[in-house]
Amino acid sequence: MRNNSGTFILTTSQLEKLKKELSTMVYEPNIGVKVGSIGFDLYMNGNVHRVLTRTKGNYIEVDRDLITKNSTILVSKAPYYFQTNGVNFDNYKKENK
Repeated sequence: MRNNSGTFILTTSQLEKLKKELSTMVYEPNIGVKVGSIGFDLYMNGNVHRVLTRTKGNYIEVDRDLITKNSTILVSKAPYYFQTNGVNFDNYKKENK
């Protein structure tokens, strides 16, 4: 992850928390926002997926390949934005594993 605390790899517990937070976010099909100060790459099944947001941002931008639940509701072309529901990705800090 890269945020205002630096660049670091998430611990297993942080990954579990992140996964839970991402799964609760609501798709916003008719919005376009500027994101980018906070980013992270998710490595899954040999692929890299880029996720972007901003400090205290209301939205997160995700790759299409990350959307597994309810993917049939996607009506717009990429990028795809979701409400962060108050999740502040800047709260993630480097921890010892």
